[in-house]
Amino acid sequence: MRNPLSDTATAAATPYRPASVRDTDPVRDSDSVHRTAARLRAARRAAVRRTVLIGALLTVVLLALLAASLLLGGLRGMSGRDVVPAALGMRTGLADYVMHGIRFPRALVALLSGALFGLSGAL
Repeated sequence: MRNPLSDTATAAATPYRPASVRDTDPVRDSDSVHRTAARLRAARRAAVRRTVLIGALLTVVLLALLAASLLLGGLRGMSGRDVVPAALGMRTGLADYVMHGIRFPRALVALLSGALFGLSGAL
């Protein structure tokens, strides 16, 4: 008995294709591909939205912590009533010097160095 698969002429004339490829309807496959692509686009949009939301939330938390450290740090020589007006530029004297000469530059350097460390870590 002869094996039809070993015959080179028969093998060349009928290339191998899996049953899933041979028995499919191109129109139905097109709809399936479009549905899958739409699901993937929706998932990508949701991931981007979630990333932006988390980034915005972390930025708000960071700014709140920065404001708290500026207003609450080292209140030995100043009362709480002097710190807020000095931070807003409504007062002169020791409180203004401490806020604008010491705390704001220190906080700015800390913020920028942390951002640069994060950028270098990401790279």
